Amino acid sequence: MLDITVQRNAGQHSAPDLSDPLITNVPVAISRARAELDASTSVRKLRIVCTFQPTLRLGQLMALDDSLRGETARGKVVGIEHVATDGALLTHIDLEVPATQR
Repeated sequence: MLDITVQRNAGQHSAPDLSDPLITNVPVAISRARAELDASTSVRKLRIVCTFQPTLRLGQLMALDDSLRGETARGKVVGIEHVATDGALLTHIDLEVPATQR
């Protein structure tokens, strides 16, 4: 069994230490530590409506360029919904963006 000390940004942000009998090797420990860090990261959720995007996948990383504000938001796709309205196909995308991005 391995014990994991979880820290981010040179130890400035820590998460609870992990001790689990199912963590039996280093690759599993690293994967679990990353999952714990991701779960403790604060995010903001964006809902985007755009033309039909059939190639999107959950978990995919994407960058969204906002030409009105001159900003780019980068995040992970956590929800996809395809909608047909008035003869138009639209895609609604739920995106999780780190809260530190504006």
